[in-house]
Amino acid sequence: VLKSGQNVQGKIVGQSKEAIEVDEGIEMPVTYFRDEISQIIPDGQNPDTIPSESQKLKTQADALEDKSAQAIDDGDMDQGMKLMAQAIQLDPSPERHMNYGSILFGNGVSVFKDSDQEKGRAILKQAEVQLRKAIEGLNSNKDQVYLSQCYFLLGEMYLNAFGDKVKAKEYYKKAADLNDYTGAKDALSKLTP
Repeated sequence: VLKSGQNVQGKIVGQSKEAIEVDEGIEMPVTYFRDEISQIIPDGQNPDTIPSESQKLKTQADALEDKSAQAIDDGDMDQGMKLMAQAIQLDPSPERHMNYGSILFGNGVSVFKDSDQEKGRAILKQAEVQLRKAIEGLNSNKDQVYLSQCYFLLGEMYLNAFGDKVKAKEYYKKAADLNDYTGAKDALSKLTP
């Protein structure tokens, strides 16, 4: 199957790193460059059972995200963050950005409270970038729980680390409006006289 959508049937009679040659039953083999090929389906196989390239990347990213969580659980935050960044490069889904943002949020809060407020703020800024990417990609009609969580975390950041009550209130309100988020409602009630 070519990326153009065209289906080609024949026998592969030659291949290299850059191209394959297919005997399509005409006088001579036809050469197709690998970058124009979407999928090669073996004879007799159902194309629906063969994972697409994006499905393969998602599966690899899921495995990296699992390893990331394990590394973090084992106390190796740096390795966990590195693995999560690699997962996002393979599959930059909104949910993965949200997960990464949440991890960065937790790490940033820990560093902010325990040792270095400036470094903690820098990590929280990275978390904000990831959470905003998640918000951009999430669907406001069906991903309300995820969106609400992203906005709540942004509210927490702005209130507690960045000292911006106005911005925090704005984020808490978005979180509460989207999903009747109790934590956001409680935070809003404390900010509203």
